[in-house]
Amino acid sequence: MAIARISLIGLVAATAPVMAQEAPAPAPPAVQSEPVSEADDGGADAEGEIVVTGSRKLPGSVVGDIPPDQTLSPADVRSFGVNSIADLLTELAPQTRSGRGGAPVVLLGGKRISGFQEIRDLPTEAIQRVEILPEEVALKYGYRADARVVNIVLRRRFRAATLEASDRIATEGGRTAAQGEVDLLSIRRDTRSNLHLSYQTATPLLESERDIVPRTSDEATAAGFDQTPFRTLLPFTRSFAPTRSTRDRCSACRRRSTRASTSTTASVASGCRPRSRPTAARACSTSSGSIR
Repeated sequence: MAIARISLIGLVAATAPVMAQEAPAPAPPAVQSEPVSEADDGGADAEGEIVVTGSRKLPGSVVGDIPPDQTLSPADVRSFGVNSIADLLTELAPQTRSGRGGAPVVLLGGKRISGFQEIRDLPTEAIQRVEILPEEVALKYGYRADARVVNIVLRRRFRAATLEASDRIATEGGRTAAQGEVDLLSIRRDTRSNLHLSYQTATPLLESERDIVPRTSDEATAAGFDQTPFRTLLPFTRSFAPTRSTRDRCSACRRRSTRASTSTTASVASGCRPRSRPTAARACSTSSGSIR
């Protein structure tokens, strides 16, 4: 019994050094990685990004990139209480006159017109917007840089029939002056037709209606003859003036106009050449006439 116990103790003592030699080596210290800040990642991404900013011009805008000083909406135009473009420009005179007091340059849809009489009778309901631009824009259309520019943009589709009538009566009686106007307008994209009819009449004003002292005739056979019922202070007048205006822009003119509007170096906007008579629907023409 004693012999067996000594052998077990010797076995344990003999195996102890072997277990000490097989103990694992200590692990090397862990290498700490440096944290990457989010700001550095954002900067790296920002350097690789390309930002493109563009702007879209409204239809009917002028040539170049000069913004208008003032833009009037249809509600702003209605607030003036006028019926025609001529009356609207009269109301806008304090805002459209240049420093030298000159009249403004009038454009229609960013294009030159043959004359102001082409659009003066158009109703204000056909206006989509009105742009008032500085004097620098006049140079791009061949005008001197001492006049402001008024660009009138019409609606793409519009049809209207306008009738106006008025009558004036003298406070002392004896004379009336009646006036009537009829406007027929049709707009379909780049084609515009306008017919304006104006009629005026006034009755004569006699001397007998103004308490003029009667004068006798110089003829001996007509002594004491009162001439006042037959002598007029204001004569009888009557006038009738129809005016027709037609404008149709062909496809070639539209292409030239598009190139001019997209080029910043263009000096004069291309437009249609006026002709004396309207031609086919595909032709480029502007005609107007007046009969009195």
